[in-house]
Amino acid sequence: MPLKTPPMKIKQPFLILFLFVLTALPAIADSIGFSFNSDRDNSGMDETTVAGIVPSSGWVSTDGGADAQTGANGSISNRGVKVDWSSNGTWNTNNGVSNGDNQLMNGYIDAIGGAGSAQININDINNTFTGSYDLYVYFGSDGNDRTGKIELEGGETYSFRTFSQQGGNFPAQYERTTDTGNGNPRSNYALFEGLTGDSQTLNLIRGSSNSGFHGIQIVGIEDPGLASVELQSATLIRSDSARIRGRVISIGNDEPAITFYYGTSDAGLDKQGWGRSVTLPGKYSASFSAQLNSLEPGTEYFFRALASNSSGESWSPDSLSFKTIVASPSIVNLAVSGIDATSVTLGSRVTVTGGEDPEVIIYYGRSDGGKVPAGWELSKNLGSQSGAAEVSVSGLLQNTQYFFRAFAQNSGGSGWSESSGSFLTDKISPPVLSNRTASNISGSTANLRGTVTDSGGSDPSITFYFGPTDGGTDPLAWARSVDIGNRDGDFSFFVSGLDPLTEYYYRAFASNAGGAVWSSKTEQFETTDSNVSEIVINEIHYDVPDKTVRAEFIELYNPTDSAIDLSGWRFSSAVNYTFPNDTNIQAGGYLVVAEDPQTILSEWGVNSLGPWNGSLSNEGENVRLRDLTDRIVDEVDYQAGFPWPVVGSSPGYSIELINPGLENDLGGNWRSSVGTAGGDGSTLIAGGSSWKLFKGVTEPSATNGAWRQISFDDSDWPEGEASIGFGEGFLNTNLSDMRGNYSTVYFRKSFNIDNPAQIGSLLLSAQIDDGFNAWINGKHIASTNVSGPELGHDATANSSGENKNFEEYPVANFGGLLVEGENVLCVQLLNGSLNGSSDAFFDAILQVNTSAGEGPSPGFPNTVFSVNSPPQIRKLEHLPKQPAEGDLVTITALITDADTVSSATLQYQIVEPGSYIRLSDSLYDSKWIDIPMNDSGNAGDEFAEDNVWSVQVPGTVQRNRRLIRYRIRISDALDNALTVPYSDDPQPNFAYYCYNGVPDWKGALRPGSTSVITYSSETLTKVPVYHMIVKESDVLGCMYNDSSGSARSYKYYATVVYDGEVYDHIKFRLKGQASTRVTGKNKIKWNFNRSHRFQARDNYGRKYDRKWDKFALQTGTCPWWGSNASTGGMILNEFASYKFYRLCGLASCNTTLFHLRIVDDAQESNPNNQYDGDFWGLYLALEEPDGRFLDEMGLPDGNLYKMNGGATKRNQGPDQVSSNSDVSSFISAKNRANNLSWWEENTNLPSYYNYKIGTTLINNTDLRSEWNCLYYHRPIIPGDPNSDKWEMLPWDLDLTWESKFHIRSENVWENWQNVFRYDDAETEFENRSREVWDLLCSSGEGAKVVEEMKRFLDGDGITRIVEANQAMWDYHPRKSKKGIWYRNNPKLPSSKRNWEGLVEYMKNFVSPGGYGAGRLINEKADTSSIVPNKPTISSIGDPNFSTNDLRFESSNFSGRGSSFAGMEWRLAEVTDPGSAIFDSESPWIYEIDSVWESGEMESFGRRISIPPLAVRVGHTYRARVRHLSNSGQWSHWSEPLQFVAGSPDISAYKESLIISEFMYNPLRASSAEELAGFSTSDFEFIELKNVGDRALDLSDIRFTKGIDFDFVDGTILSLLPGEYIVVARNFNAFESRYGDVSRVTGQYGPDNLSNGGENVKLSYGAGVAIHEFRYLDEDPWPKGADGEGFSLILLSPELAPDHSLAENWAISAGIGGSPGKDELRVSFSSWKVSVFSPDELLDLSFSGNLLDPDNDGITNFLEYAFGGDPKISDSSIGPESVILEEDGENYFGLSFRKRLGANDLNYLIEHSTDLVSWDLATEAALSNIVNHDDGSVTETYRISIINDSDTSQFLRVKIQSK
Repeated sequence: MPLKTPPMKIKQPFLILFLFVLTALPAIADSIGFSFNSDRDNSGMDETTVAGIVPSSGWVSTDGGADAQTGANGSISNRGVKVDWSSNGTWNTNNGVSNGDNQLMNGYIDAIGGAGSAQININDINNTFTGSYDLYVYFGSDGNDRTGKIELEGGETYSFRTFSQQGGNFPAQYERTTDTGNGNPRSNYALFEGLTGDSQTLNLIRGSSNSGFHGIQIVGIEDPGLASVELQSATLIRSDSARIRGRVISIGNDEPAITFYYGTSDAGLDKQGWGRSVTLPGKYSASFSAQLNSLEPGTEYFFRALASNSSGESWSPDSLSFKTIVASPSIVNLAVSGIDATSVTLGSRVTVTGGEDPEVIIYYGRSDGGKVPAGWELSKNLGSQSGAAEVSVSGLLQNTQYFFRAFAQNSGGSGWSESSGSFLTDKISPPVLSNRTASNISGSTANLRGTVTDSGGSDPSITFYFGPTDGGTDPLAWARSVDIGNRDGDFSFFVSGLDPLTEYYYRAFASNAGGAVWSSKTEQFETTDSNVSEIVINEIHYDVPDKTVRAEFIELYNPTDSAIDLSGWRFSSAVNYTFPNDTNIQAGGYLVVAEDPQTILSEWGVNSLGPWNGSLSNEGENVRLRDLTDRIVDEVDYQAGFPWPVVGSSPGYSIELINPGLENDLGGNWRSSVGTAGGDGSTLIAGGSSWKLFKGVTEPSATNGAWRQISFDDSDWPEGEASIGFGEGFLNTNLSDMRGNYSTVYFRKSFNIDNPAQIGSLLLSAQIDDGFNAWINGKHIASTNVSGPELGHDATANSSGENKNFEEYPVANFGGLLVEGENVLCVQLLNGSLNGSSDAFFDAILQVNTSAGEGPSPGFPNTVFSVNSPPQIRKLEHLPKQPAEGDLVTITALITDADTVSSATLQYQIVEPGSYIRLSDSLYDSKWIDIPMNDSGNAGDEFAEDNVWSVQVPGTVQRNRRLIRYRIRISDALDNALTVPYSDDPQPNFAYYCYNGVPDWKGALRPGSTSVITYSSETLTKVPVYHMIVKESDVLGCMYNDSSGSARSYKYYATVVYDGEVYDHIKFRLKGQASTRVTGKNKIKWNFNRSHRFQARDNYGRKYDRKWDKFALQTGTCPWWGSNASTGGMILNEFASYKFYRLCGLASCNTTLFHLRIVDDAQESNPNNQYDGDFWGLYLALEEPDGRFLDEMGLPDGNLYKMNGGATKRNQGPDQVSSNSDVSSFISAKNRANNLSWWEENTNLPSYYNYKIGTTLINNTDLRSEWNCLYYHRPIIPGDPNSDKWEMLPWDLDLTWESKFHIRSENVWENWQNVFRYDDAETEFENRSREVWDLLCSSGEGAKVVEEMKRFLDGDGITRIVEANQAMWDYHPRKSKKGIWYRNNPKLPSSKRNWEGLVEYMKNFVSPGGYGAGRLINEKADTSSIVPNKPTISSIGDPNFSTNDLRFESSNFSGRGSSFAGMEWRLAEVTDPGSAIFDSESPWIYEIDSVWESGEMESFGRRISIPPLAVRVGHTYRARVRHLSNSGQWSHWSEPLQFVAGSPDISAYKESLIISEFMYNPLRASSAEELAGFSTSDFEFIELKNVGDRALDLSDIRFTKGIDFDFVDGTILSLLPGEYIVVARNFNAFESRYGDVSRVTGQYGPDNLSNGGENVKLSYGAGVAIHEFRYLDEDPWPKGADGEGFSLILLSPELAPDHSLAENWAISAGIGGSPGKDELRVSFSSWKVSVFSPDELLDLSFSGNLLDPDNDGITNFLEYAFGGDPKISDSSIGPESVILEEDGENYFGLSFRKRLGANDLNYLIEHSTDLVSWDLATEAALSNIVNHDDGSVTETYRISIINDSDTSQFLRVKIQSK
């Protein structure tokens, strides 16, 4: 037994030793790796790839780039550790990628050449490794056995002989070097052990040949004294709490304390990156746990444990996570918006998602359903939502109260908004409409036209009544009627079946839910004696691609059988042209009017009239043709884009009418002149055929023209085989007797047609010497070299000349030209002279035309002519405009056709996110789904057979982020089919985008190192949101992968969505030159399609005037900023730069900050990768400098060049050279200019001074001579002081706002500054520099500009999109220079390298002491002794600065040795953000833009008064003065005197100046008045009266609402007590109707007063209200003023009553009112005096108020009230009950007379059922009014619907004295 003890003792120490050894081994704490790739094998390792001597994951790989140099240098981060590397290139060993080690040992960064080197800088190591660590360095080359050394700066250096090209045999072939000398062992890695510190630097020292670094691996080592802990899964998980757990594996030296770190993202070993922490009490050796509360529901949380003991801190190896349970959501209603009569926008906001975005439903209906879904009538599903969302609801009842309530539900439960909301839909009022003159009148057709001027809130249904007699307002009295459906604005209907030479009448009738009305007057027209309109606008060429080719024209066609004299006719809109005398258009002929007839002749060989004045708009406008009586004969209101054709690009098509018989004011009847297929090309008459002929020794028929008819008997005419003539050897029939005997020959040839309807056009080919006329079936079709179609037998051609070739003449089959069966072609051949011509000949070929050709066809049949046209489609829309997921989408279109519409089919295509279908893809043509449309009143169609076809796209189709394209195919009863959009449209489909709204976005400024922040939808939508839907491969190809040359071409397709508008099939390209693909966040440019240009808005939401063809997406980064150090976050640079140039007075491109979302993946965001998703950050939309830019800036259309070393033309001026010779000549002359006069004659120097000042102020340091700017050449314009001059405009402004010169000094920026060698120019520039300094810099206004722009990006008060943008791009994997946001700016200390610091920097830059402002005042604005001293200004007016007493005083001139030469005052409004009236939604106003200037005053005027018209009460202003010395130097402007304008005392005007009368809807213009050029609205007027006792000065009075008129511009400037003054809409019209114009002060056209009612404001100064009121055309306002010819007069004007109360107004006593004089007023007492003698007045038994002297049952009082005569018996003037029929219903009505001017009475209608109890008939509505022209009118009122009850109804009129 004892022998066994020693072995036991031996084993125990061994066991203890073994345990000790295990414990002492370094434990691996963590590992990360960096692998270097090459361009030849660029497959990267990711964080899951396992590789290395210590096999582990956590690797990142560099991007080897597109070539060996691209990946040679760069920066990359891994879990907070940053590696920067530099080398001479990249290469690889061809080890392959079969496993992680082979990938690691494949690519490498190379030290190439004799001086080659490679270096790796490792920084921020302690972010991940808090203790010691080992550094593994992997090296090698593509050829083994090359020598070199690996150096760790401050550490060991190991030699090696490369051994890494192993053909994919790793990890078996790893070999380590430990040689610190020069032994060069064969190896491929080195190990530096036990390192500490935050940074390390490695160098590869090249030996025998090239070698490099494959990668590095950092392995952390744990201290054995540290505690070891591990986590366990969380328990007790609730929606807001959970318990997290762990246990101690080893205590180390002593028991540790435990801290749990937790948050919504895994921050790894970064304490600061974790959102929260909890430290447990005491110390632990086993299990530990912590209860977490106040958690967010439905949220994934990560946690990790940190143990701390005496040896230090140690983390658990990994983090764990858990997800809280989803809780029920909370939701609130949003305020309703967009309320009208039938629709509203409802919304809700999810305030608590409960951890899972809930499905949101808004319930609504006419009763409050509470919290019970079944209690609600209707609902809208908004899909999953996390914030605010809105939905459009339609189909509501007008004037009805609705309730609504939001409901949200997720997997955790549901919730309702706290209470129901409610709203009242608008009341639909009766529409207002008028007839328009009929057009396209023929013998059997006419186009009836009208206008809805006020829809009343709901588009009315329109019916045209027409016939040979006027049916008035009785539908049954009209012969015919046609319902044309719902309309708004202009409408028309083409009627047929009329009788020729007959007078017709027509009247429009409109009805909606608010009521029904007739147009105020019947129109009439007379049909012609022909079945075609008299003259037709048949072709328009308006958008000529080359603006230097003045090829615009309008073609007219005469479809009648007779020539029409156009002498004195004119085009009265679009262009102006009057036809000269003796202008005729032949029957069936064409006439072209052009902007330049010579161009039309040279381009098409056609003579034309012209030139005209003006030009045709490329955006569309109205072309109107008037005859000699000024009657509108025809008009076309064309547009650019659907339903009109799309033209404009090469080859330059015109728009052509399909058939002259169609209504040419409908876009669907026009096509671009692309040509159409004709017929089968069959020959009707062959060449060399036999012809009947007649020698022209006499007329060929006894009756003129009879020989051309089919029925003419030509049996006695001889026959001859063509060619026929004399004097040529090729003739088959020789007319040897022709010369000297007859000059004409007549030919006839019959041909047969089976089906004329199938032939669109014919082609006549004629061989002629010398001239001819041709007819088919008696209708003239062609001619050449003759003076006209009606020539006698002895006529001759215009000239001699022969052409043996056949010339072609297309002939349209229009107007019944061809008939079934026999037809005849007749020709008159004319020789050049009777005796002198040596030959004459004729032959002809007639074929069915196979093609009408293409391109404009002035003077010829249209290339798109068709006998049977397809249906017309217009007014196409889809609702909602941008649907949310699950919304039902209704698509409607108005479709009409004379042959009836047989079918309409919607074809739609679904484009899934991430699966974009390009227009060029084959899938585009195949993936369409058909749904039939209907006009049945069912399935979403509102009204049956109203020509509005409808279809509903099921809600299941609408899915978030889906693009839905659609098109419509229609056909008529003759199987004529059409698909819209038309084939000429570059966007061959319509589209909508389904979207639930911008979601929140989560991102960290530095992933893995900083915490994740949630940026709310509210923050992200503070700026406009642009969506770009595209293929991912195209985005990556354009921005990163394709060659930059290729990527700069517009070869990539995309779809852009903004503001609910879809711009489909746009093209985009890479933008930029030197900065391309340098910053990672790359610039691109979008190019939009013709007629689908982009409607941009500024950051206040205001639309720009001109749509954009193209624009650049600028990034707010600049690689060259800070001496090429690069920076990010400079999103304000360009935005502010263009703004400052504009404030300096330069035309500069518009810019808009926007949020870009690129939809190229199925997921909108990736929770595991913030860089993967739709969010692409903050961009700047930069307007393209082109012709539209010039239009936007109000600049004439001139040559515009972008200067980039050379000149690139961006706009061609129509009257300027088409080459670049003008700019080349200018540059050459500029560079050698040697006198000031050259500069003054050739350049706009004041504009250049502004450019130079703006350049200085923002330090536009990238400017070089003829680089990075625009040159603009103004066209020659008589009277323009800058005509034919050059201007310099800003462009390329990303390299600005540096506080130093960038590389080059200012003297090489540009050489325009050579002008400053001339003293006068320098003085002018210095004066302007001082002025800008005063008004923009020293005033603090420049800093305010930066503040205004900064506020666009303020976000939701918690987060900002600028930081979201930074989080997206500062450490983006595609970015080479990472972590540079706000860095590399020496003026920003590290504590201010943030958004606030940048904003402060920019404010300081343009403020006193700042770099830009300092250079302006110190270098540009001479402040020498010759500059006069700055004056001072003081106020001497009202201390409260009332607008009518703004008076100021200047100090004396102090010239510092010079004398006074002039002075100037100015007043400017400024925005004060602290003002009570500050509006954050309106653009800020800056002092540099004045509201009033005195102009230069040559004599010293110490005091000045500011006119009240310049100043608005409550607004903030600055007044200044400056002085001019005789040296030409202006002083600085005085310091500003800032004030808030106070209210003036206008009591005198309020009490005395009244609007006494106004006419808002005059009696319709008579035919004579219309003939004189007047319209009905021209007869409007407003009358004012002074009812006070003192004269009133009108100089500061103006109308500011309703109409615009300043009385200071009138002829009457003061108004005496009792005087009237009238403002007429049209002075000449007023004079023609009223005669006396002595009290008319002026006219206010083109504005007019609304017939439906509007706001009228009479103001003092700039808007202080004297009277402001809103009149209406409905109760309680008097009805007679609404189109019946009466005006509205103010009752008791001497009391200055409240103008806004309807009871204070009455209709005038007579038609037309009494402008400029007293209104006829009567009272009961004055009336009695006028009708009774003095004796009768004394006899109360005769004249008593209630007596009836004429025994007609009507008392004297009622005789007065009803407009009767007390001495003439007439009982008919009393009330009469009537039955009215309206809208298919019968109504009780009451009709009675009223005395006009009896304003002392009230007329009340009462009703009763028992003759005892009487109630006011509140529902009474005026139905009709008839003027008797005797001082009385009869008014008829509609009372109530007649029902089937037996209840009696009684009505009466009660007359009350007021």
